[in-house]
Amino acid sequence: NIEVDGKLTKDSFEGSLLVDDEHIALDFNGLVDFGQTLPRFRFTAAIQKAHLYELNLERSDETQIICSTISVDGIGSNVDNFNGTIVARDLSYYVKGKDYFFDSIHVVSTLDSASHALSVYSNFIDLSIDGSFSMQELPDAFHALASEILPSVFEPSDDLFLIEEDFSFFVDIKDLSFITSLFLKDLQVAPNTQLNGLYETGRQDLSLNINSDWIKYKDYRLNDIHLETDKFSNLYEFAVVAKRFDINDSVHMDNLRLITALFSDNVRAGLSWQADDSSNSGDINWDGYWLARDQFQLSLNTSTINIGEEVWNIYDKAE
Repeated sequence: NIEVDGKLTKDSFEGSLLVDDEHIALDFNGLVDFGQTLPRFRFTAAIQKAHLYELNLERSDETQIICSTISVDGIGSNVDNFNGTIVARDLSYYVKGKDYFFDSIHVVSTLDSASHALSVYSNFIDLSIDGSFSMQELPDAFHALASEILPSVFEPSDDLFLIEEDFSFFVDIKDLSFITSLFLKDLQVAPNTQLNGLYETGRQDLSLNINSDWIKYKDYRLNDIHLETDKFSNLYEFAVVAKRFDINDSVHMDNLRLITALFSDNVRAGLSWQADDSSNSGDINWDGYWLARDQFQLSLNTSTINIGEEVWNIYDKAE
């Protein structure tokens, strides 16, 4: 059932459009104009139901239904040249008998001749990207970065031609519980976990900082975590510091520090900890080499573990 009330031309439509059948219930009101260099959108679309599987929008699960009221006001043909705002209100996603409610998501994209700013605001995550970047290029850019660090795992491709990008980013995780329950049930992330950094594709230089009160995966939990990265020539260093690492209910490590260096399939790492009551500490070092995507060699180097008054020294390499 389709009902149209408005002005329709070769390149534009302004008015209302009602669509109602077993797979979609849509109430559209506004303007879509393709007669300009870049399309112009100014409309509100109330989606009472949309069966994603039956509409061939998402084919992974037959039960998927999405509902929302979407308002668009802007100009552009894709995510990289869009200038304006997109708001999805009362967004809910139903799958496998469970309904996930995302409340509202606001997207603001602004463009000028020198830079692009993209911001997303929601009740579960806020993020912003500012500088010179292409969202369509980012997956290739990160693949190129990963292939420089671990070429045996992420095979380099001569077909990748990257536009030079230089941008900053910021992510504030407010409440990720229903996202992780949907995609990764064993992972929990503390509210107000923050990520920020810089990325320059020309030099493949990534600077990343993460701060979180805690991150938990199954029985493992890291408390008061800070992660940062540095690049030295073609070597990338990842440093993770945590006040406490809970391995299970009875075993934990205090003042944990893990430093990992990656370069051209080579891995070097050092793990150290020091109990607050000085009852135990350790300094373990290893290095390794990736031979293929599913094959690597790891060598334990000279290391020390202190438990009470006992000192355990590992002198010989183990592989």
